[in-house]
Amino acid sequence: MKNQSGLNYNTLNLNLLRVFDALYKERNATLAGDQLGLTQSAVSHALGQLRELFRDELFVRGAGGMVPTTRAIELGAQIHHALLGLKTAVSPQSFTPAETTRKFTLACSDYTGTVFVPKLAKRFYMEAPNAQLKILPLGTDIVQGLDEGKIDLVVNAFGKTPDRMSHDVLWEDRTVWVMRKGHPCENRRLTLSRIAELDHVVIDLAFVDDGEDFDGFVRRHGLTQWNNHAGLETQRTRYLDRHSGRTTTVPNYLSAIALVSETDMITELPRRFAVATADRFGLVFKDFPMTHREGKTTALWHQIYGNLSTVAWFRQICRDVAATL
Repeated sequence: MKNQSGLNYNTLNLNLLRVFDALYKERNATLAGDQLGLTQSAVSHALGQLRELFRDELFVRGAGGMVPTTRAIELGAQIHHALLGLKTAVSPQSFTPAETTRKFTLACSDYTGTVFVPKLAKRFYMEAPNAQLKILPLGTDIVQGLDEGKIDLVVNAFGKTPDRMSHDVLWEDRTVWVMRKGHPCENRRLTLSRIAELDHVVIDLAFVDDGEDFDGFVRRHGLTQWNNHAGLETQRTRYLDRHSGRTTTVPNYLSAIALVSETDMITELPRRFAVATADRFGLVFKDFPMTHREGKTTALWHQIYGNLSTVAWFRQICRDVAATL
């Protein structure tokens, strides 16, 4: 049976699609060959066959390497996900954590890295002593990482997620105001007017530089992520209109508490993070119901990879550890 491109599905060489997938990802024949264990000439020969089959150049040389044509872009995601589905179908489903040497990859913020990852690592290595755990920052292109199977899970707060991905809520948290011990307001009641007079530290994770930022979320490649965990809710409250203090913006939670611990600035942090770091950095924190927000931290994974027994195990221990927080 042939399609309109002249492809015969009964005689199609699956290895040609693997070459296409590698070229689409690497944009370089040598790197694609390294990934597949093929020489550059073998990759070039396969590309010639692909061009004949699809009746399109597919990849042309450009300043940044091999640039996909419009037709290649149309085919890219479809071929990649078809190969993923096939890989999942033929992969061994038996998995023994105690014997695996696999590397498991998690992307998260330093908030999650502080309150969750240490407990996760303890459980992880207890069950899989020969495995590896790799933690990536949210600055990574996590959509591409999930699509390519390079990232197993992403833990963050999400809005809209692509249909090809699934998620679980791991825990909920609320924000508190944090200041150094000995701060002039340590033993005073916080009011809107008092907060408006103080200097603030605002945390902006800023994990993408080309996504659309709106109301504290960033949308990129069909995924909407919470970008500004601490400070956004404060900015939405009515006191901001009369805020007379200075505002300093930092890219992560640890920078915020370092600043607050050495100055009279204050910041909003998730309560679990404040509890975990207060003694170490000499901080105190205060509940303030009029401005605190509830936040849901979620684990996100690709549906195809999530069906693998390895990733299913990793997801389960994440759920188990989160339940102990």
